[in-house]
Amino acid sequence: RTAERALPVGAGSSTYTADRAWGADTLRISVNVASDGTILGLTAVPVQPLPPDPLAGYTSPVTYRLPFDGTWWVLWGGDTELLNYHAATASQRHAYDVMVWRDGATHEGDGTRNEDYWVWSQLVLVPAAGEIVAVVDGQADNPPGQVGGAEVHPAGNHVVIQTAPDEYVFLAHFQSDTIQVAPGDTVAAGDLLGLAGNSGNSSEPHLHIHIQTEADFFDPTAQGVPLVFDDYLADGQPVAAGVPRQGQFIAPADD
Repeated sequence: RTAERALPVGAGSSTYTADRAWGADTLRISVNVASDGTILGLTAVPVQPLPPDPLAGYTSPVTYRLPFDGTWWVLWGGDTELLNYHAATASQRHAYDVMVWRDGATHEGDGTRNEDYWVWSQLVLVPAAGEIVAVVDGQADNPPGQVGGAEVHPAGNHVVIQTAPDEYVFLAHFQSDTIQVAPGDTVAAGDLLGLAGNSGNSSEPHLHIHIQTEADFFDPTAQGVPLVFDDYLADGQPVAAGVPRQGQFIAPADD
């Protein structure tokens, strides 16, 4: 075994995934298990290695804070596809999906309403000073478990902030009609952007954030920029500068 992860995927089941050496290759085995121990599914697929990262080792001149207050949970984050499915897309190689986890789940009740989710309507904040270069708002939020509106824009309601000459920060899936900024605005770290929602290519309320080298989400030349956050807590331990990883509970250090 070379790597593994365990993730809750619903109110009644979890998925365990392990990468295992298979001769010169790697085999990824995933098992979906119900809360009573019943195996719901089993897959085994070969793993394709990620291409070289052209920005590996890059250090940004910008200081980034977490784009929220309070404690959130990292669903996708890390430098491997096992920990972060975004890593297979060049422009989102260093992306994160974060939400709020309380009392053993990301929601209360049966999770059939967006309002059931702890992250719904949480404040989303500016991660670093910059200029707003793009805003999309007014796209309807999806019912949990369904993905709709991705044909309008996969990021749903979103904001793009230029923080450096080749750094464009995308924050996505805002709740409809809650974005508080407009193109051309100058913003400071910690300013309010809007409320967390469930728009675009999203089946559960959450916040997506990544940096890429181009302002256009669809630019085929865009490369993902490593996103390092400063001065935060990861599972209660202080981190001066780091990359949150899948499964961690993270919060600004002053919370």
